[in-house]
Amino acid sequence: MRASRVALSCLLVSLAGIACSRKETSAPSATASAPVVASAPAPSGPKVDSMTFPVLGPMPIPENNPQTPEKIALGQQLFFDKRLSVDGSRSCYSCHLNEDGTGGHLPTAIGAKEVKLTRHSPVLWNVGYLPRLYWDGRADSLEAQALAAWAGGNMGAGKEKPEAKAKG
Repeated sequence: MRASRVALSCLLVSLAGIACSRKETSAPSATASAPVVASAPAPSGPKVDSMTFPVLGPMPIPENNPQTPEKIALGQQLFFDKRLSVDGSRSCYSCHLNEDGTGGHLPTAIGAKEVKLTRHSPVLWNVGYLPRLYWDGRADSLEAQALAAWAGGNMGAGKEKPEAKAKG
């Protein structure tokens, strides 16, 4: 056992000695035989005066659809209400989590009855009065988007009307 340790130590010392005795090769020097490459100055980007962004100001609210405390309270109540899904398992919040910036943490959303949907849940910041909603822009208002989500795979209600679900 002692002999093998001595042999291993000698081997390591020999390898270290060989590695240290190698001559360094120098990098090729720039000579007249090196090719000359012409280059234009790098293009400059736009001038940035500041790294702060302007304040956006209040969200514009259309005159024909005013924002009221009652609408805000109703929207918040509906957003978290699982009774609106066909099987009582999902609310809007199930996919649009506040903790995830109102988007989802899954690659694709899971709808009512555990149906895997085809897209990631979009973030809901500042969408209140957008002229187009959904990835393809098919809803022209938040109300139209909510009804489409209700009937589609998200909430799975099909042709049932929200009013009937609310009364039942």
